[in-house]
Amino acid sequence: MSHGTDCIERLRKKWGIGKERRVGLIGLPSMFCKAADAKNPRDIVVTANTDDIDLDEEVVIPGGADTRHYRANKANFLDHKYDFPHHVGFMRSLRMADDGRSWVNRSQIFDNLKSPLADDLIVVASASGIGSSIGYEELEGSPPTEKDPARYQKAAWITRKWSMIELSFTAMPCNVACHGGSESDTDAEKCWGILDNLVTKSRITRATARALGLPDRDLVAVGGGKRRVMMAFEE
Repeated sequence: MSHGTDCIERLRKKWGIGKERRVGLIGLPSMFCKAADAKNPRDIVVTANTDDIDLDEEVVIPGGADTRHYRANKANFLDHKYDFPHHVGFMRSLRMADDGRSWVNRSQIFDNLKSPLADDLIVVASASGIGSSIGYEELEGSPPTEKDPARYQKAAWITRKWSMIELSFTAMPCNVACHGGSESDTDAEKCWGILDNLVTKSRITRATARALGLPDRDLVAVGGGKRRVMMAFEE
C-alpha cells in the first residue's frame, strides 16, 4: 500500500466516509511556508490549497470548498495521522487569498505537551519551512469541459465542489497527492538531508522526522570528522 493510499484509508476511517465517496489528499510543492512572525512564535501560516494541477493531474478548485467541517473541528495533524500524539495544533483562521485561487491557513501549535512533536514542528518550520496537505471529500467533479479556463485543460479531473476535512503538516506534501501520487527523489533527499541534520544536532527527535512523513528508518550509527557527518540507517 502506498503512503498516499494509506493516508486516504485513515481519512475514511477517522471521518466515517464510505467507499462510494471520492476522497483525496492534495499537497503541492508550493505549499511551504515558514513559521509566522515573532509576535506569534507558535503560529504557522501555510497555503492550504491552490488551483494548480497536482501530481495526479487533478485540480481541486478553491472556490468550490465547503469549509464548515474544518472550521468546526479546527484540527491540525502531522502527516494525516489521527491519533492523539499527532494532533499538534488548531486552526486560528482560514481565508481565501485576494486572487481567489488559494486558501491561506493560520494555525497555532500546542505548547507544553508531553510529546515533543509539536515543539519539534516549530523547530522544523523555523529552520527550513514546512509543507501542508489537506484531506477532503469530493462533492462534485468531472473531467475538464470547454467552459473551464485554459489552465485547467491539461488536468485529467477537476474537483469542483468539496468538503475540507482537515489540514496536516508534512515534510513532503507533494508525495500524497490524490490517489497516491508520486515522490520526487530530489525533493525527498533534500527533505531527508534537512531533517537528518536537525536530528544529528539534537534539535528534533527521530520520531518527529518519522511523524512528518519521511520513511521509517532508524539511525544506527553516526561518525565522521568535524566537516563531514556519516550516518547509517536500518530499514
